[in-house]
Amino acid sequence: MPTEVKKSHRNIASVVRTHRLEAEISQKELAEHLGCTDKFIMRVESGIASLPLKMFVRAGKKLEVHPSVFSTAVQMDLSEYHNKVIENEK
Repeated sequence: MPTEVKKSHRNIASVVRTHRLEAEISQKELAEHLGCTDKFIMRVESGIASLPLKMFVRAGKKLEVHPSVFSTAVQMDLSEYHNKVIENEK
């Protein structure tokens, strides 16, 4: 029986963390701008969670990242997850 494949958000995590650090913005400052907690931002940056769709534009403005960058990262995460599921079913 195949084991459960956990979803990873490593690409979106990389985008958020890389651009936040380049902008010299703290997790707390980004969280306040997005209306969430710094713990949630920590979870996003560690790949455990993803930003809700409604936060992409606001995060992009704060981090000076075009929303398409987030879209590409999400697509990559979904593609990797899909490939793991298929591999796991073999």
